[in-house]
Amino acid sequence: MNRRLPFPLVYQLDARLLLAQHSREIGRSVTIVEVPEAELNKWSNCHYDAVWLMGVWQTGETSRNLALKSSLLIDEWKSLVPDWEAFDVASSPFSIADYHVAQSLGGQAALAEFRRRLADRGIKLILDFVPNHTAPEHPWVKTKRAFYITIPRDRLQHMDQGAYVTTADNAHLACGRDPNSPPWSDTLQLNFANADLCCALIEVLHRIAAQCDGVRCDMAMLMVKDVFNQTWGAMAGDMRAEFWDVAITAIKKIAPEFLFVAEAYWETEWHLQRLGFDFAYDKRLYDKILWGDITGARAHLGADWEFASKLVRFTENQDEARAANAFGANNKAASLLTLTLPGLRLVHEGQPAGLRLKTIALPFARAC
Repeated sequence: MNRRLPFPLVYQLDARLLLAQHSREIGRSVTIVEVPEAELNKWSNCHYDAVWLMGVWQTGETSRNLALKSSLLIDEWKSLVPDWEAFDVASSPFSIADYHVAQSLGGQAALAEFRRRLADRGIKLILDFVPNHTAPEHPWVKTKRAFYITIPRDRLQHMDQGAYVTTADNAHLACGRDPNSPPWSDTLQLNFANADLCCALIEVLHRIAAQCDGVRCDMAMLMVKDVFNQTWGAMAGDMRAEFWDVAITAIKKIAPEFLFVAEAYWETEWHLQRLGFDFAYDKRLYDKILWGDITGARAHLGADWEFASKLVRFTENQDEARAANAFGANNKAASLLTLTLPGLRLVHEGQPAGLRLKTIALPFARAC
């Protein structure tokens, strides 16, 4: 990808939504391999350098079941799709039970054919990597229990019930979280102080890298050594090596052009870039434009080139409000700014059409 353009234009798609739309049009269930030629040609005509196909991995039912019990999510769905049914609800794509392409999407062979069709048009494929946590259904819960953070019994009384999951053998495993938000109760927290876990995750990355051209790494700053140690303390032990430094180096030895994109907040962007990320989210610019902080935005845009040229510019993604709503009359100006800046330019599905309603309400979506 770096040989094509230093500042790629990336189109973000939800795989399950994409297939649901085409299934309704055709009148039967379709898989990734059946995405119409006209759709791929449209992406090519828009000059996208890559498609980030979100949500291809196998998820568990825990996330879906919890979502169906959430009054907040149900109220949101009613406002978007008044006639919604339980059948319409999917598990969060960030609660991964296994890094295998979901059979409902066509499995690994279908993804490989989809990637080939993209490549024929000069378009790369980016997939998810969610290293901070897994779904409770992940095989490691039974086979590699030490990969997870176990909460001592004497700490349980100080924690909300939604902060941990009790297993069949009565262990209490911490749910994934960042230190500034409630726990993600459809996930289990991985322990980056465990060197064997880090090796296992790098093996997962190797398998992912054989199926795509890059990864968007969910909540990448949570794996930064200082952040992890401060968040989990003695319950995890001491994380000594920087996971990303080791992991990215290992993958790039085999695939030098493989792209690493960090979802990043809390002013960790520069540190993640130095650990090897090709690009990191520029949430600071998004917020300054949203809040009308022109002076702050101008100062931010004057940042050092090495830093600025490795940022992800956006006005919309699956976590943020639709840009047409968030920026109102300033939407086009905000889009023009972010699409003409150095860095990776991210366009969200529905954004070019100016859609105002979220196309999907993700269970337990992060609000950062």
